[in-house]
Amino acid sequence: MRRRVLIVLLVAGAALVATASAASAHALVRSSDPVNGAILSAPPKQVTVNFTEPPDPKLSYIHVLDQQGKTVESSAAHPVPGDGLQWVVPLPKDLPDGVYTVSWRSLSRTDGHVTAGSFSFGIGEAPTFTAGQQSVTSSPSLSPVAVTGRWLFYWGLALMLSAGIIGILAAGVGPPPRRVFLVGSWVLAAAGLAVMTQSEASQIGVSVGTLLDSASGTKLILQGVGLVALGAAVGMVMWQRNRATLGVMAAVAAIAMLLHALDSHAASSGSLSWFDVGVQ
Repeated sequence: MRRRVLIVLLVAGAALVATASAASAHALVRSSDPVNGAILSAPPKQVTVNFTEPPDPKLSYIHVLDQQGKTVESSAAHPVPGDGLQWVVPLPKDLPDGVYTVSWRSLSRTDGHVTAGSFSFGIGEAPTFTAGQQSVTSSPSLSPVAVTGRWLFYWGLALMLSAGIIGILAAGVGPPPRRVFLVGSWVLAAAGLAVMTQSEASQIGVSVGTLLDSASGTKLILQGVGLVALGAAVGMVMWQRNRATLGVMAAVAAIAMLLHALDSHAASSGSLSWFDVGVQ
């Protein structure tokens, strides 16, 4: 009977993962005005860029450069009020004829991933990129340190969740979770979050303080708050191990997992985001 239940659970879990809807990838440029390769007869008032995911305003930028590599925008790029996907870059009225390059870097508010790229347009001249060519886009892959941090964080939370659930099911039958196991799992998750934060700041090229002062940093802070609460729950279990304290620890571990899943592509997958977040 137990074997049948286990098989059903495994099949159901595989089905959930297989049917999760696809999520968009990073804050890429969906469209722009002027478009890449455009040849204009008069200077535009501004450059408009539409992203696939909302960039973090404090950690993203768009610059318009002339042929000498100097910035020509009249004021800083900014998102359109009420629409975090659309950004505008105001330009001066007397912009001379020539070829201009729009260079951008976005840090997605959805998952904290960095993407950069560029495209060109010309005023009275043909740009470097013609209308038939693609703009240049690059997205640096996660460093081995960042991947290690994520795995440490994932495993720490998973071990504490499983320890709580198994401890409840095995109460009165088997030994309770060892204190060193619970503390070690929490330290594992805490070290993982610290490494994730430091590596993300290094990838963007800002200090940890600057990162934490942004919208993306707020999500990391919330995950840290969840981890602190989980540490308190582990302390409760160490003080008095019973089904109630183990249940609290398992519940808080699940909430900490949820806070991390909300900082991912799953949270931006459209009408089924709740389902994709639940699967993750």
